[in-house]
Amino acid sequence: MNKRIASRHHNVGATLVELIVSIVVISIGLAGILLVMNRNLSSSGDPMVQHQAIAIGEAYLEEILAKDFCDPDNAPGTCVSGAPGSPTCNVCPASEASRGLYDNVCDYRGLPDNIVRDPSTGAAIAGLGAFTVVVTITDNGAVLNGLTGANCQVLHVDVDVAGPGGVAYRLNGYRANY
Repeated sequence: MNKRIASRHHNVGATLVELIVSIVVISIGLAGILLVMNRNLSSSGDPMVQHQAIAIGEAYLEEILAKDFCDPDNAPGTCVSGAPGSPTCNVCPASEASRGLYDNVCDYRGLPDNIVRDPSTGAAIAGLGAFTVVVTITDNGAVLNGLTGANCQVLHVDVDVAGPGGVAYRLNGYRANY
């Protein structure tokens, strides 16, 4: 009977070598799992930043394209000077003094917004301070046949949005004088 009791107590437990090997194996596995989790967490915000950049660009483009082609402050018929596509064709006069006064597409030419702003108040939008917007408007001299004649022109609008993490998008659209 004493031999049975002694043999039972002798088989219980683990050796020091077994404990060290199991700790090393668990540490390697845990390090691999944490490495994958760290990579996933560091890039988990990228789709949100990309979506925000696109939404900002769409908002600016929609705001710009909704404006008049010609400056309403000018006399009727004085919107275009020169032939479409010629060097004297100047459909974009000087911009208004502030963004709140922008009333035609050309007023946005060269608009740099280092902070995304509300179009009606001009105030910075909280949470979007890391984004910048630059607007480029060019007269490509395109004549649209069949609309209003030889002076029907098209303005090409580019809205460049840059955000954190190297996110950069260019959205473009066209505004015709119809």
